Amino acid sequence: DHTRLRRLTNQWFTPQAVERWIRVMRRSVETVLEEVGKGDGTLEVAGDLALRCTFETICHIFGIEATEMLQIQEKTHEIGLCLGPGGDDEDARTARDAFTWFDGHIRAILALKRERPGEGMIDALVAAHAEGKLSEDELIQTVFLFFAVGHLDVKHLITQGVWLMARQPELWD
Repeated sequence: DHTRLRRLTNQWFTPQAVERWIRVMRRSVETVLEEVGKGDGTLEVAGDLALRCTFETICHIFGIEATEMLQIQEKTHEIGLCLGPGGDDEDARTARDAFTWFDGHIRAILALKRERPGEGMIDALVAAHAEGKLSEDELIQTVFLFFAVGHLDVKHLITQGVWLMARQPELWD
């Protein structure tokens, strides 16, 4: 199943696709830095730079508007609470509620894409579903997976990289 599903998304991970993502990410970073320059000169790296830029990039890849960023981050975090050691019943309930929210959110995106198809990854997955190449559950779970790892993991990598360079300036050079 993994191989079959991965084949449906491979076109979004070619070197040419990554080059397009780089341009999207670069524009996003430049916008953030311009805003910092117009403000008080401070930047909250995790939220204002890493989260925003990676979220905008994954939404571009998806072919959707970059909306509900903070709620998606919060719900993804809530799901993660039950994955680590020490999770309790309350964490499990919170995660279940977050999964329910994601299910509804993704279904709404899919309904919109079915009404108004575009050129993004979600559009390609919706078309593959219509051709019988993946089930509705697989479609929802694949979009969820990319929401979960498509921006938060990269956000953490960027944040840790900036933190490390701030503590070890020789790395910046």
